[in-house]
Amino acid sequence: MKNSMIILASSSPRRIEMMKENGIEPVIIKPTCEETLPPGITGEDAVRFLSLKKAFDVEEKIKAGAETEGEFGDICKEAISRGAYIIAADTIVYKEEIIGKPKDREDAYNILRGLSGKEHYVITGVSIVRCGKPEKRSFAEVTKVFFKDYSDDELNAYLDTDEPYDKAGAYAIQGLFGKYVDHIEGDLNNVIGFPWDRIVAEFEKMPKKEYWDVYTIDCVRTGKIVEKGNYSFTGDEYQLAVEAWIMNDKGEFLIQQRSYEVEILPGVWAMTTGRIKSGEEPLYACVREVSEEVGLNFEPEDLTHIYHFVNHSNNMIWDLYLMKWNGDFSELSFQPNEVAQAAFVSEEDLRRMLANDEVYCYPEVYEVLDIINKL
Repeated sequence: MKNSMIILASSSPRRIEMMKENGIEPVIIKPTCEETLPPGITGEDAVRFLSLKKAFDVEEKIKAGAETEGEFGDICKEAISRGAYIIAADTIVYKEEIIGKPKDREDAYNILRGLSGKEHYVITGVSIVRCGKPEKRSFAEVTKVFFKDYSDDELNAYLDTDEPYDKAGAYAIQGLFGKYVDHIEGDLNNVIGFPWDRIVAEFEKMPKKEYWDVYTIDCVRTGKIVEKGNYSFTGDEYQLAVEAWIMNDKGEFLIQQRSYEVEILPGVWAMTTGRIKSGEEPLYACVREVSEEVGLNFEPEDLTHIYHFVNHSNNMIWDLYLMKWNGDFSELSFQPNEVAQAAFVSEEDLRRMLANDEVYCYPEVYEVLDIINKL
């Protein structure tokens, strides 16, 4: 989970804190959907229904935000590009009926007076939705809470604080009201914020698939999404890919030999290339590929688009970008399962290697070199 982009569909301080304590720095996007429920729904179904509703609401906000500019637009583009995981939750207190947040002091008094000396259930529904992808999981965790008896004076003293009024059941077990809790059966975190251990376990069960968009020859998405490696692009269906030309301050180009473990062109020398994931824009895909393959972190504005062409023989559309970099080779880091070795070569050496078929490329490569020389 720590290597994934996590969107928390909540502004709850307790849930944010819980994630940060576990090494997750979530992006916070608060849902704004109506929290209405179908009539006659059970407690567990209610929280699952609402958590899923919140997750889908945030997913729609991300899709709309990706069409905009600015900081939020960049976050949304990244979320779609990386297939971010949206985590949404809803918690209720249940004692013969659903008990929500108190409307006012009188409502809070009636709720807590009715729970004094008795047990009740805290039910949290959690939904994990992968942004722009079909993967999702939803579950409910139940904790049984037993209260001690407390007097009206003790109850009114508690109601004089600010604590009860924004909480389901009108209390915070980790706060001032904790002294009136006799014991619990189940996960304490489920009562405080959400069931972290269960969230991690459910997250690990989610299939980590990658998807590709299907494009027209004019580079327009058709709306069709296919699973990586399980689809052949034929006819009028095309796949979009990017290639990064990384050039150092000596005018040399970075080439890398692909690992023999990769599925496509194992052992071949080539530029830094990659297929565009579903929902990803070419510019951001190129930034991601360079980060993943050679460990360089560029900003989108550091890239210059230099070429676009269609390879009809394999139904591939290519966008090429130039990245100028002045660092030292030792700063690069390669994934052993992706890259066997790498080197910077001069244009003269690159042309010689191309002529001897030592570097995998396309006929347009010489035109690309001429374009770079004119920049």
